Amino acid sequence: MATDSNIGADPSSLLRRVERNVANAATDGRVLNDLLDEFHRGFPTDHLRRLLHSPDAPVVRAGAWLLSELGSRGCSVFRQVPQLLDSGDPSVRFSLTDCIVVCATESDGELVAKVVSLLEDPDRSVRWKALDSLTKIDDKALVSAHNWLSDHRREWSARVATACFLPEKRQDARAKLELIADERQSDVTSSELKLYVVVAIREGTPLPLLRTVAEIAVDDDLREFLEDFPDI
Repeated sequence: MATDSNIGADPSSLLRRVERNVANAATDGRVLNDLLDEFHRGFPTDHLRRLLHSPDAPVVRAGAWLLSELGSRGCSVFRQVPQLLDSGDPSVRFSLTDCIVVCATESDGELVAKVVSLLEDPDRSVRWKALDSLTKIDDKALVSAHNWLSDHRREWSARVATACFLPEKRQDARAKLELIADERQSDVTSSELKLYVVVAIREGTPLPLLRTVAEIAVDDDLREFLEDFPDI
């Protein structure tokens, strides 16, 4: 393996350090931030594919983080690796969910639907990220997700997506939450409840109602998510 002494600090050399994980470069925040700066200065983002296709898990993790920090400049690369949203590494799933927020358009219903599925992710931080992302994703992309879910999924996902993602139906989510807050409805799954809260946030529902719902439902994911959420 190459050593630090024969790898310089130019963008290509920084990339090689991370790609080869020289001296744990793939987990070194200083090295990754330096490389990120080079991408922002114009180093071609296509080079990130070398990291994202690496057999070395820390290198893929580094590539996913860099991609998530590049905003819209990373969209072309992200569209080449959407399968990494199914990575066994929760850090990769977490980072790439940020890419969907920035990159999703009305033609990306399947990708946004993937974020909906991450509400049931085994990793708590990824579930938090899915909640956060669904409050930010473009409205047209949400409608596209509803259409995709209606065509490809059944049961709760398409039904709840109708109430949450179609503008003319969003008042239904507020009504559901008010019933839960009054303890007059309890037959709502955790994923359904999260989607109702997401649309309520998007519609400007007062935060105290949402926190009451989270307490009554004893939903730790929602309680944690809403704890530091800015007042609406």
